[in-house]
Amino acid sequence: MKKLALALLCFVLLACAAQKTASITGAYTLMNECPAEGTCTFEVLKDKSLVIKSNLGKPYYELVNAPGKMVVKYAYNKTRYPDYQDDFYSEEIVFETDNELSNLKDKATTLPLYFTAKCFCRGKAGTYKADAQVSLKDNLLHIALPATIIDNQLLKNIDVSFK
Repeated sequence: MKKLALALLCFVLLACAAQKTASITGAYTLMNECPAEGTCTFEVLKDKSLVIKSNLGKPYYELVNAPGKMVVKYAYNKTRYPDYQDDFYSEEIVFETDNELSNLKDKATTLPLYFTAKCFCRGKAGTYKADAQVSLKDNLLHIALPATIIDNQLLKNIDVSFK
């Protein structure tokens, strides 16, 4: 009986301690509407970091293990029509922060992010660096992208609610 009481006490203490810090690693709900004819996804990659590289003068990124860092990834994928080989389009944004989200809590912070467009479209496809306003308040992550990173950009403001 003592072991059960001790285990219950430990569980309650750990549960209360976990609620004191903001977390974006649990269940989430995408609050804004996804652009038409596609799906949107959201990922939090704990203990990962972005390494920015360049190929022929164009930036791209790779993910590497980095304790204490976190990469946030939001993507839109247009539904493909299988009859058309080049009918694909996607947009993806990624940015890096620390696992504690210390730079985002209760204030808007300008963060560098990487916006990637994948498509059969000359001059538009590729990865672009941009600055965005990002904040986390009351378990709501808000990402305000610049109005235009590329022509006809679909992703604008992104809101994700965490439980």
